Amino acid sequence: MRQSWKYGIGCIVLLLLSNVAFADEAQQLFDSLFGSRIKQVKATIDRADDLVLAKDILAAAQTVDRVDFLALMCDSVIELAQRQNEGLPTAVEASRLLAQKVEARRAQAHEKTVELLIRLSASSDAKIKQTAADELITLLLTLGDDAAKAGRYDDALSKYRQAMASAQRFKTESVESIKGRMEIAGHRSRTVKQIARLREKLLADANDSATAHEIIRLYVVDLDQPAEAIKLLSRANDEKLKKLVPLAAQSMASTSEADSAELGDWYVELTGSAASTSKEAMMRRASAYLARYLASGPSDSLSRTRAELKLKVIAAPLAALDAEQTRIELKRSGPETWISSEATYKASSGNGFHRQLPALLTGGKNLHDGHFAFHTAENTAGQYIVIDLGSPKVISRIWIENRRDDSDDRAKGMSVYLSLTADDMGKAVWTAEKVAKEWTIQIPNNMKAQFITIKQADKNSEPLHLAQVKLFGWEK
Repeated sequence: MRQSWKYGIGCIVLLLLSNVAFADEAQQLFDSLFGSRIKQVKATIDRADDLVLAKDILAAAQTVDRVDFLALMCDSVIELAQRQNEGLPTAVEASRLLAQKVEARRAQAHEKTVELLIRLSASSDAKIKQTAADELITLLLTLGDDAAKAGRYDDALSKYRQAMASAQRFKTESVESIKGRMEIAGHRSRTVKQIARLREKLLADANDSATAHEIIRLYVVDLDQPAEAIKLLSRANDEKLKKLVPLAAQSMASTSEADSAELGDWYVELTGSAASTSKEAMMRRASAYLARYLASGPSDSLSRTRAELKLKVIAAPLAALDAEQTRIELKRSGPETWISSEATYKASSGNGFHRQLPALLTGGKNLHDGHFAFHTAENTAGQYIVIDLGSPKVISRIWIENRRDDSDDRAKGMSVYLSLTADDMGKAVWTAEKVAKEWTIQIPNNMKAQFITIKQADKNSEPLHLAQVKLFGWEK
């Protein structure tokens, strides 16, 4: 009965919204659809009916595109669901939907999601608590990163501190990563204040080139904002700065071979004098410019060798930073989940009789003859399928169910490859040592990937056909 009610409401919402023209009419429509039921559930002591209604409104909201009506629905869901601990996941889902669909309410919705996740992370259920804590930390870091990119370093620092408190409380692997973010945001916040003081000094003496030079250095090195430094170049007595700062503010794609080499050398120099919180940005710029120069195929062998040596020196610490970041990113403390139920896949070929069925990834029901989800071409070696998760995800485990009949020996020597890009199959993480009805593949230390290739051995000309594939891990 309830499912048919939800379906009916969804259809009515879509039909009526097509005739609603103004914001006040959205409120009228909302009241006409949900007003009486909201009054009924609020009038009772039992909170269970509040949650039932909240879930029904949320289901309808997921079919709506008009933002003013969607906002009303999400606000109502949050109000109804947050009254009890059992409703917090529903309230979180509505808050997420509001942030995703209604740009004008995004910041407010994010703050509400943080509040709800903090409450949910206090759950007595260990699994719910850990999942909420992981999502809370991820959201706070995302909000902090967004604030940092916008130059709101104090706001970023506030979000990072909240994330640090949760990370320390739940003993997650993200503590060191958050600490690094906090140090950078704190340094940049202090730098902005220092620039403000120096600008006051420069106002008192427009010919103070030393102060202008210091502000330029702070913009270029400590804030990595060469475009802001351009505004002060007329007050600096340094021809090198006047040449290189505007070049650094340009897009790298427009930088010439000679300018790339010079900028690479300059940023190597800046790396040596940069504060620890600024060194990585300087090294990445130096690396990018030197790599661009070398990719242009310089004819001067001496200049090429010098650039190669400088790039090699920078590459080592950058590789160490990347490796540590990857280690932190892949180390997960929360429970793994099934992450491939909404993925898609393509086979390298077909046999003309059996179309590719989504059942391979959605649960193994309604297979061809009850045995397999797809069937590649006969007598063609090395056939494969590529699963696309839609976005990069951290993978901890893969489960594969072979064809459910006597032809399961055709999968002999099958391998699995993981990759972040569609044009690169990546490296094999597993090869079937023997034929089996099913395989469980543990990924050592976890791996981040978007594309999963399951491939027959190069010399195996049997068709590939499987019943199910499930990937487990974490969405982000």
